[in-house]
Order: sequence, then structure tokens, then C-alpha cells
Amino acid sequence: MNRSIIKVLIVLLFPMLAMANQPKEVSYIDSLSDIIDPATHHGFVDLNDLWYPPGIEMNGMTEEIFNQILDNVYKVYEPIFRAKGAEFVIERRWEDGTVNAFARQVGNKWMIRMFGGLARHETITPDGFALVACHEVGHHLAGAPKKGTRWASNEGQSDYFATLKCMRKLWAQDDNIGYVEYMWAMESPFVDEYAMEMCIKAHQAGPMQALCGRMSMGGQSVAFLFQALRKLPTPPKFNTPDQTKAKQTQDSHPMPQCRMDTYFQGALCPISADQDVDDMDPSVGTCNRLANHPYGLRPLCWFAPAEAFGFF
Repeated sequence: MNRSIIKVLIVLLFPMLAMANQPKEVSYIDSLSDIIDPATHHGFVDLNDLWYPPGIEMNGMTEEIFNQILDNVYKVYEPIFRAKGAEFVIERRWEDGTVNAFARQVGNKWMIRMFGGLARHETITPDGFALVACHEVGHHLAGAPKKGTRWASNEGQSDYFATLKCMRKLWAQDDNIGYVEYMWAMESPFVDEYAMEMCIKAHQAGPMQALCGRMSMGGQSVAFLFQALRKLPTPPKFNTPDQTKAKQTQDSHPMPQCRMDTYFQGALCPISADQDVDDMDPSVGTCNRLANHPYGLRPLCWFAPAEAFGFF
């Protein structure tokens, strides 16, 4: 039976039973309010019916790797959340086959919910999974533009934050040069020549060039997930940016190529990860057209700042 039908039946016929004894297909629903108001969750991808339970890992992901990545996210961001008066909560759902991730706020609990199903998807690398976690952190911390008057940064801004700030903090102490050199020597498909050329142009220091390349490839991993979910025949590529120009900033999920462009531009931006963004001004802590930054600009396929209208 279709999962969406199951959810409707649970809401209409057995709401109390649903909260007490849920089938695994809707195990990410914690309360009746979650069912009634899905807008309280900000998902990484659109809702879908994919289900990847433990035992069908096709990408080498293990529960240990899943937890190691989330341990690192918590270690880096728990003090940052605490400084804002919030409790950072990572809900780890390794057993759950849902192919998605969510962010939500309940009081002072600022949460991200990470599923094993997404981590096990064949397109997802460990670095891609880290990017997903960073996107969800971004809903809480990525600043403007936000989703209207809500607390959450919009989807494009959360994507941008993932490589502009979050992944840089996560991997600041890693040997990123050694990592990229090893992947290159292995002729890994997860190192793109064009992406590395652009990273070398955008950044002066070797470690940052390598980190830029690594983040870009994490972005490619999840862009392939978007392609698979939308059943698109052509994969996103670094050298084929989306040429669409939004007339107003788009809050919902951009198209796969546009999202990949956003990750790539976030990686190329030379602004420090330690320079915070702002909840009101989208130019603060970012590469932007007002400052004439040559690299790292948020793509116009979703972002339409007032200063960008002259580019149409």
C-alpha cells in the first residue's frame, strides 16, 4: 500500500494508536502535530516513497561511519548552538529507511533528524552525507534569506551554508590535500578536473584548494541523488551551470543542477568560515555581487537579490 495512503488512514482512523505503535514507514513522525503540520519539518529533499532499510547498503556506508560523521557535526556545532541559547539535538535514525533528512525547532531544542535510508542510498558518499547534515544545520544557522517570517533559512541558503561554512569547520583539521591526492591517484570518479581547476583559481592556499575540491565532490554526490529522485536523464555537471534567472528568491528546493551550482559556489567563496552570516542581511559573511567578488556567488537560478536585477 502507498505510504501516503497509510499516513492518511493513521491520521483519520487511529491517531492515538499511530503515536503509540507506528509502522516503520512512518517512524519519523513523533506526534500528531507533526502529521498535521509537515511545515514544521524542513526536509533535505521533497517527500518520497523510497525506503532503504539496513542490509541493502550499496555505497559502503555503515552504522559506524554514520555515527562518526554525526559525532563530528555535534562536536563542532554543539557549542555554537549553546552560545545561541539552544540545545542542539541530532536524532539518529539508522534503522529507518527514509531517504530524507529534516530540521525543526521545538522550544529551545534545535534539531536535525538524520536517516539511515538516505545514508545508504547508492549515490551518497560519506562526504555527501556530511553535506546533508550541514544543510540541516544550515536551516538553523545559515541566516538570510529565510522562509518568510519563519525561523528557518531557505533551501538554497542552507545549501550555500553547507559548503560556505559548515563543511569547512567539520574538516578544518583533516589532511584534505592527502585526501584529494589519494582520490586522484585512484582515478576516483569523485574528483572532477574542472572543479579542481576552479578551486585552484578561487583559493590561494593549497589546503583550502583541496578542501574546496572535497566539498565540491560532496555536492556532486547529493546532486546525483536529486537527479535520481526526479528521474532526470542528464546528470548535473560542474561546467554546465543552470542558466535560469529567478525573478524573486526561491524558498523551496531548487532543481538539481541549481543546487549543485550552489554547493560549488559555496566551496569557491574565499570568505572565511569564521565570518558569521546575518539573519537579516544576506550579504554579510558571504560572497556577493555588491562587493564584486569574482567567485562564490549564490546562483541566480534561486537567489534574486536587489543588486542582481541588473543582470537580467
